[in-house]
Amino acid sequence: MPESGATRIVAVDASVLINLIRAGRLSLLGAIAGRRFVVPEQVVEEVSHPEQAAALDHAIRAGHVRREPSTDPSEIARGEVGPPQVVKK
Repeated sequence: MPESGATRIVAVDASVLINLIRAGRLSLLGAIAGRRFVVPEQVVEEVSHPEQAAALDHAIRAGHVRREPSTDPSEIARGEVGPPQVVKK
C-alpha cells in the first residue's frame, strides 16, 4: 500500500492507450487521483497510426501521461520503467 498522499506510478502499454484513444477517453488517465501514468519510449513508438500518435502526443503535452525513456528492454518486460519511486504530492 502506498503511503497516504503518495502517487503510484503505472506503466501503460500500447493496447490500453490505443483503446482509450479510440474511445476518445485518453484524458481519463490524467484525472485518476493517486496515479501517474507513464508510457515507455518503446510503447510510444508502437502507437504508429498517425491520428493515434497525434492523440498520444497531445496527452503527453497536456500532462495526462508521461513519456519515459528506457534503454533496457528487460525493464519493459518486467514492468519497470526507470528507477522505482513513490512521489509524494
